[in-house]
Amino acid sequence: MTLQDYIKNNCTDNRGIVVAKREFAAKLKVSESALVHWCNGTRTPTLKKVKEIENLTNGMVSFNDFINEKPEPVDESLV
Repeated sequence: MTLQDYIKNNCTDNRGIVVAKREFAAKLKVSESALVHWCNGTRTPTLKKVKEIENLTNGMVSFNDFINEKPEPVDESLV
């Protein structure tokens, strides 16, 4: 499960996603900006923070969820 999905599905109520992200960032002792980057996939947390995220989410978000395997580019000349 992605961190974004976890927060959306498990941390929000009538307060909304912005408040949920702010509170989750506070639990991790990181800025909201850092958390947003992790949720968007534009940055990856340190291994230490990934372990903290795994603990806070009871393993629902793990190291593998932060790995973005990109498909190899297709050689157009072979198509």
